[in-house]
This record gives sequence, structure tokens and C-alpha cells, in this order.
Amino acid sequence: MLLIFSASASFAAPLSDGDARKLIENYQNNLPVALFIGPFYVTENGSGPGMLDAYSYHMLSAAEHMGLVTVKKLPKATGPLGVPLTPPHIFSERIISELTPKGRELNLWKKPAGWSRNFDLLLLRNGKYRVDKIVRNEELKRGIDDYRVVLLTLKVDWSDEYLELMATTQKIKNVFDGKCAHCVGGPQYRPDRKMRALLKYDEFKALWTIVTTDEANSEEPFVTDNVNTYLKSR
Repeated sequence: MLLIFSASASFAAPLSDGDARKLIENYQNNLPVALFIGPFYVTENGSGPGMLDAYSYHMLSAAEHMGLVTVKKLPKATGPLGVPLTPPHIFSERIISELTPKGRELNLWKKPAGWSRNFDLLLLRNGKYRVDKIVRNEELKRGIDDYRVVLLTLKVDWSDEYLELMATTQKIKNVFDGKCAHCVGGPQYRPDRKMRALLKYDEFKALWTIVTTDEANSEEPFVTDNVNTYLKSR
């Protein structure tokens, strides 16, 4: 006798609005802004070991303006005849950044035992997040994986350091881009925010984890599309 068994039920644990609220608040309140401390080679879109992109460099410059770090430019690498290895029309810098006493006092980062990287971190609290309302908490399935799409509104009490850092960074970026040196522009961080979050269930750990999010001021459109982009790739 041949017995055929089939099952279509999902084994993902349910996620109530209350549990979604706790998960997202914990995630957002443990997501500080990170600046890199140490020697770096800076380029426009720098990536890879020992490299830094231009925006991260602007953030370091803003942190220096706030007295949190010092940033020293190093001589650029040259060839045998003293000719710079990087053409003059391509942006590049060699720098070393160091924490000041004020930066060390505000730093949330504790160097882990056995840390072997050639850089440290400056982690700053961006604010205190509180979920105001869960608008949607919807189950979604992709293949054998269980997801949830959660739409919500937030109340955010931004930290003074974060607001100053982002505003100063934008001014420095404006100068770098050849725009008005005195207009801030860029993102404005309002206390009323909205978010869409994509959660995935890990059956081995029996818990929901946040995969990606999009966030914006409550009266403005989302400027990122991380949730939809991720789902379309699945």
C-alpha cells in the first residue's frame, strides 16, 4: 500500500500587532548612526577594506565640527617621480580620524574582545522611537519562506547630536557638490514618521527578524523602495 502525505500549512508563529510593535521599537532603538575611526583612503564611492565613501567622509567632517573627532589629511600616494597616483579630476583623500574626549563620552560602541579590524567605530544614538499605530500586519509567503509586511506610524524624539550631525553633514555635502554653502536641504527629520517593514520567520530560531525597511516623514512619500525591491527579487 502506498501512502501519500501532503501538508500546506505554514509553521510560522503568529505575530500580533503588539509583538510587531515591540520588535520594531527594539530594532529602531538599537540602530545608531555609525562613523568610522582610523586610517582610510577616501573616494567618491569608496568600498572595500580601508576605504571610505565621500558621504561617510562628510559625516566625519561634521563630527569634527561638533568636537567629536579629529580628521587629519595625509599626503597623497605618489609614483616614482612624485606624480599623484590618482588623477587630479578624481576626488580622493588619505585621512586618519581619531576620537576626542567628547566623542569617547558619547560613543555607544564598546570594542569587542578580539577585535582585529584596523578601525574603530563611533556610534551615536539617533533618537527614541515609539510605534504609534500598526496600520497593516499582513502575512506573505514566498516559496517555503514566511514573511510579514508591517505598515506603521512612528513618533521619534530625535537626539540633538543626531540632528546637528545630519544638518552639518548636509551643509558640507552642499559645498562639496558646489551648491549653496548655507542652505541645509536634504532630509528633514520630523517627529511624526511612517515605516514599512518586511519581517521574515526563522524556523530554526523560531523568531521573526526584520529584513529591510523604508522610512519617511508621515506627510512625505517614501524615497526608498527596499521592501518592494527585496520581494521582487524573491
